[in-house]
Amino acid sequence: MKLYDDKEYRYKNTDKNREKSLGIIENLIGFKPSDKGLKYDLSFYAGGIGVLNKLGITCVAGDEQWAIVKLKYPLVTPDDAVEYNPWREDFLWLIDNEACQSNVLDSAISFIRDNKLDFQEDADRESLIYFVEESDVNDWTVFWSKGGMLNYLYYNQG
Repeated sequence: MKLYDDKEYRYKNTDKNREKSLGIIENLIGFKPSDKGLKYDLSFYAGGIGVLNKLGITCVAGDEQWAIVKLKYPLVTPDDAVEYNPWREDFLWLIDNEACQSNVLDSAISFIRDNKLDFQEDADRESLIYFVEESDVNDWTVFWSKGGMLNYLYYNQG
Protein backbone atom coordinates (compact mmCIF):
# COMPACT_ATOMS: atom_id res chain seq x y z
CA MET A 1 0.00 0.00 0.00
CA LYS A 2 1.34 3.39 -0.96
CA LEU A 3 1.60 6.26 1.44
CA TYR A 4 -0.25 9.34 0.26
CA ASP A 5 2.55 11.58 1.48
CA ASP A 6 2.88 13.95 -1.52
CA LYS A 7 6.44 12.73 -2.15
CA GLU A 8 7.92 11.37 -5.32
CA TYR A 9 10.03 8.27 -4.85
CA ARG A 10 12.52 7.98 -7.68
CA TYR A 11 15.02 5.27 -8.51
CA LYS A 12 17.52 5.60 -11.37
CA ASN A 13 20.30 3.38 -12.66
CA THR A 14 22.75 6.18 -11.76
CA ASP A 15 21.95 5.89 -8.02
CA LYS A 16 24.80 4.63 -5.85
CA ASN A 17 22.61 2.25 -3.85
CA ARG A 18 20.71 0.11 -6.34
CA GLU A 19 19.63 -2.76 -4.07
CA LYS A 20 16.07 -1.50 -3.53
CA SER A 21 15.75 -0.59 -7.21
CA LEU A 22 16.73 -4.08 -8.33
CA GLY A 23 14.11 -5.61 -6.03
CA ILE A 24 11.43 -3.34 -7.51
CA ILE A 25 12.54 -4.20 -11.04
CA GLU A 26 12.50 -7.93 -10.33
CA ASN A 27 8.97 -7.56 -8.97
CA LEU A 28 7.88 -5.61 -12.05
CA ILE A 29 9.32 -7.80 -14.81
CA GLY A 30 9.52 -11.13 -13.00
CA PHE A 31 13.27 -11.73 -13.14
CA LYS A 32 16.46 -10.17 -11.81
CA PRO A 33 18.12 -8.49 -14.79
CA SER A 34 21.80 -8.56 -15.54
CA ASP A 35 23.70 -5.35 -14.80
CA LYS A 36 24.96 -5.43 -18.39
CA GLY A 37 22.90 -2.89 -20.33
CA LEU A 38 20.50 -2.27 -17.43
CA LYS A 39 18.99 1.21 -17.37
CA TYR A 40 15.92 2.37 -15.50
CA ASP A 41 14.00 5.33 -14.21
CA LEU A 42 11.21 4.55 -11.75
CA SER A 43 9.02 7.37 -10.45
CA PHE A 44 6.28 6.72 -7.86
CA TYR A 45 4.00 9.43 -6.50
CA ALA A 46 0.92 9.27 -4.29
CA GLY A 47 -0.62 12.36 -2.76
CA GLY A 48 -3.30 15.00 -3.00
CA ILE A 49 -3.68 14.66 -6.77
CA GLY A 50 -3.88 10.87 -6.57
CA VAL A 51 -1.35 8.43 -7.96
CA LEU A 52 1.12 9.06 -10.76
CA ASN A 53 3.62 6.34 -11.59
CA LYS A 54 6.00 6.43 -14.56
CA LEU A 55 8.36 3.48 -14.89
CA GLY A 56 10.87 2.65 -17.58
CA ILE A 57 13.35 -0.23 -17.77
CA THR A 58 15.73 -1.50 -20.43
CA CYS A 59 17.67 -4.73 -19.91
CA VAL A 60 19.15 -7.68 -21.72
CA ALA A 61 16.60 -10.46 -22.17
CA GLY A 62 16.67 -13.74 -24.01
CA ASP A 63 13.98 -16.35 -24.58
CA GLU A 64 14.06 -17.48 -20.94
CA GLN A 65 13.41 -13.97 -19.62
CA TRP A 66 10.67 -13.33 -22.17
CA ALA A 67 8.98 -16.58 -21.11
CA ILE A 68 8.92 -15.28 -17.53
CA VAL A 69 7.41 -11.95 -18.62
CA LYS A 70 4.76 -13.75 -20.67
CA LEU A 71 3.81 -15.85 -17.64
CA LYS A 72 3.59 -12.78 -15.42
CA TYR A 73 1.53 -10.56 -17.74
CA PRO A 74 -1.36 -11.12 -20.16
CA LEU A 75 0.46 -9.77 -23.22
CA VAL A 76 -1.09 -9.09 -26.60
CA THR A 77 0.34 -7.78 -29.84
CA PRO A 78 -1.18 -4.62 -31.32
CA ASP A 79 -2.91 -6.71 -34.02
CA ASP A 80 -4.36 -9.08 -31.40
CA ALA A 81 -5.53 -6.13 -29.30
CA VAL A 82 -7.59 -4.85 -32.22
CA GLU A 83 -9.18 -8.29 -32.55
CA TYR A 84 -10.12 -8.40 -28.84
CA ASN A 85 -13.51 -6.69 -29.12
CA PRO A 86 -14.21 -5.78 -25.45
CA TRP A 87 -10.92 -3.86 -25.26
CA ARG A 88 -10.57 -2.75 -28.89
CA GLU A 89 -11.88 0.81 -28.58
CA ASP A 90 -9.85 1.58 -25.44
CA PHE A 91 -6.73 0.25 -27.11
CA LEU A 92 -7.28 2.27 -30.29
CA TRP A 93 -7.85 5.38 -28.17
CA LEU A 94 -4.64 4.67 -26.24
CA ILE A 95 -2.49 4.46 -29.36
CA ASP A 96 -4.36 7.37 -30.99
CA ASN A 97 -5.83 5.31 -33.80
CA GLU A 98 -9.52 5.51 -32.95
CA ALA A 99 -10.65 5.72 -36.55
CA CYS A 100 -8.31 2.92 -37.74
CA GLN A 101 -7.04 5.34 -40.37
CA SER A 102 -3.54 3.89 -40.33
CA ASN A 103 -1.90 0.59 -39.66
CA VAL A 104 -2.30 -0.36 -36.00
CA LEU A 105 1.35 -1.47 -35.76
CA ASP A 106 2.51 1.94 -37.01
CA SER A 107 0.28 3.63 -34.42
CA ALA A 108 1.74 1.41 -31.66
CA ILE A 109 5.27 2.30 -32.80
CA SER A 110 4.39 6.01 -32.72
CA PHE A 111 2.90 5.57 -29.24
CA ILE A 112 6.14 4.01 -28.01
CA ARG A 113 8.27 6.71 -29.63
CA ASP A 114 6.13 9.42 -28.01
CA ASN A 115 6.27 7.89 -24.53
CA LYS A 116 9.58 6.04 -24.20
CA LEU A 117 12.34 7.35 -21.98
CA ASP A 118 15.51 8.77 -23.53
CA PHE A 119 17.61 5.69 -22.74
CA GLN A 120 15.12 3.29 -24.34
CA GLU A 121 15.55 2.26 -27.94
CA ASP A 122 12.97 3.14 -30.56
CA ALA A 123 10.48 0.54 -31.64
CA ASP A 124 10.12 -0.23 -35.31
CA ARG A 125 8.43 -2.77 -37.57
CA GLU A 126 11.12 -5.35 -36.68
CA SER A 127 10.46 -5.03 -32.92
CA LEU A 128 8.43 -7.45 -30.86
CA ILE A 129 5.70 -5.28 -29.31
CA TYR A 130 3.30 -6.35 -26.59
CA PHE A 131 0.78 -4.40 -24.57
CA VAL A 132 -0.61 -5.68 -21.31
CA GLU A 133 -4.23 -6.60 -21.93
CA GLU A 134 -6.77 -3.98 -20.85
CA SER A 135 -4.21 -1.12 -21.01
CA ASP A 136 -5.99 2.23 -21.35
CA VAL A 137 -5.14 5.92 -21.31
CA ASN A 138 -4.88 6.04 -17.49
CA ASP A 139 -3.11 2.74 -16.84
CA TRP A 140 -0.98 1.06 -19.47
CA THR A 141 2.04 -1.16 -19.89
CA VAL A 142 4.00 -1.86 -23.06
CA PHE A 143 6.97 -4.14 -23.69
CA TRP A 144 9.08 -4.10 -26.82
CA SER A 145 12.27 -5.78 -27.88
CA LYS A 146 14.81 -5.64 -30.61
CA GLY A 147 18.35 -6.96 -30.64
CA GLY A 148 18.12 -8.81 -27.34
CA MET A 149 17.04 -5.81 -25.23
CA LEU A 150 13.73 -5.82 -23.38
CA ASN A 151 12.08 -2.44 -22.90
CA TYR A 152 9.35 -1.95 -20.29
CA LEU A 153 7.25 1.16 -19.97
CA TYR A 154 4.44 1.63 -17.45
CA TYR A 155 2.18 4.57 -16.72
CA ASN A 156 -0.55 4.87 -14.12
CA GLN A 157 -2.57 7.93 -13.21
CA GLY A 158 -5.49 7.66 -10.89
